[in-house]
Amino acid sequence: MKITSFQTLLCLLLAFITQASLAQNQFTIRGRVTDSQSKPIPSATVFINATTRITATDEHGRFSISSVAPGNYELSISMLGYNTHLETIQVQSDNTEATITLTQKTIQLNEVRIGPDRFKENFEKFKKTFLGTSAAAKKCVIVNPQVIEFSSRGKKLLASTNEFIIIENRHLGYKLRYLLTSFEHDAGMGVALYNGQVVFEKLPGSDQEVKQWEKNRSVSYQGSMMHFLRSVFSNTVAQEGFTAQQFHNNVIKHSMDLVAIEQSPMLFDTLVTPVDASFKSFRFPNLYLKHSAKKANNTKPLHGRKVIPFAKKASFIRLVADEALIDGRGSYPNPKTFYIYGYLAQKRVAEMLPYEYLPGK
Repeated sequence: MKITSFQTLLCLLLAFITQASLAQNQFTIRGRVTDSQSKPIPSATVFINATTRITATDEHGRFSISSVAPGNYELSISMLGYNTHLETIQVQSDNTEATITLTQKTIQLNEVRIGPDRFKENFEKFKKTFLGTSAAAKKCVIVNPQVIEFSSRGKKLLASTNEFIIIENRHLGYKLRYLLTSFEHDAGMGVALYNGQVVFEKLPGSDQEVKQWEKNRSVSYQGSMMHFLRSVFSNTVAQEGFTAQQFHNNVIKHSMDLVAIEQSPMLFDTLVTPVDASFKSFRFPNLYLKHSAKKANNTKPLHGRKVIPFAKKASFIRLVADEALIDGRGSYPNPKTFYIYGYLAQKRVAEMLPYEYLPGK
């Protein structure tokens, strides 16, 4: 087929319009970081949690992160000798500006530092909790374990760090810089809680490695919390293979071996309310969630409750906040929005993906 100069011009014009349209939906986050005396803090690290976006403050304590799409974001600001500051922001325009004050760090006197003679033992416990025990975790290496300090509070193992934990994930092809804000493991109760902020960087690799990493990322993404919330935002829950049923936790007490659920799958168009073009409000009763690679059949008319065994790859999700404000990236501003038990709760740092990740891209 012969392409005329008019067709070429039309293609270029359409490409320009598309690029301009995309640019209109990209904004800049600006801010200034100071100490308690309002003095600027230069060289503080500023990044958007769970993304690849990171920068540092200049001599005036100012920073900017450009080309940011509308959505929920958690800014992490850290500097040696200061407490890490987290700032939750919603980007909807170019007027997003944050003023952040860092406070000096103090030592917790109720913690007992554990000496270097037990470091190897504690580090192994830390790795299993922090990275997990999956195939991805086995291909993760913590490059700088010496930055982790272990302590104890009663029978709990605690961990903290003043620097980034550097993790090379050779399963997903990322280098992670993880700023650990809290970690505690209670071996007696079998409970572990940790929190922190992470920034991603793609690892260099051969064509074969990059191809395998993309395949592994797709596997980790399928059925993840990010995948679920994106499908909720786009109202494609069933098409993406998710089945959610109402969970009655007041029926089954003292155990999660058996669960009571409504047989009829939940209809998400009744649970999600648009706030604007970038955000949606998600309100729901307790969810029993499963995922399949095939499209879920959510149209079968079933009524009443039934008691079933808690499936190996099922999850229980409870809404802790009044609502979940979600965006198209599968992000939500408050990390305490959900309580998650089961399969999704077992997902660890080794299987984390940045919010920029798109399947097949």
